[in-house]
Amino acid sequence: MTESIESDTPSTSSNLDDNGRFAVLRSLLAVLGESDTSLSVTLFVDGAVVTGRAVPRTEWLEAVAGVPSPDDDPTADGIRTLLRGAADVDSEPLSSTTINTVNLIDVTIFSVGGAQMLIPTLQIALARVSGWTLGRVEFQR
Repeated sequence: MTESIESDTPSTSSNLDDNGRFAVLRSLLAVLGESDTSLSVTLFVDGAVVTGRAVPRTEWLEAVAGVPSPDDDPTADGIRTLLRGAADVDSEPLSSTTINTVNLIDVTIFSVGGAQMLIPTLQIALARVSGWTLGRVEFQR
C-alpha cells in the first residue's frame, strides 16, 4: 500500500498540488471523508517522519476546536466557535482530485536527530509529502 518516493518534491510550501503522485492516498482520504472512521498513516515530510490518525476534515476541525488554550482567552473561545461552525457546514464530501491536505489527530513527529514531538492535531499539504505508508510507527531507543 505504499507509493514510491519521488525525487521531484515541490520547491515551495505554497504549492498545494502533489502533481498526482499519491492517487491511492488521495482515494483513501476521499473514502475517509465519506465515513466516520480514521486511518493510521505514516508520512515522510521534509526529512521528518509524521505518524497519526488521518480523519475527515470535519472531525479534524472539531479536534482543533477542542485543543485547550493556556488561559481563558476570549479570542481563543471565538476561534473555537468559528472552527466548530465550519465543521458543522463542511459536510460535502471531497473527490480524490480535490484533496490537497491530510488532516491528522494524535500526531507524533520524529525528526532526523531523533527528537520526538507529540501534538494533538496537524494538517499537512500533500505537496510536502515525499512518501507514505499505512499504520503508525513507534521509534524505540
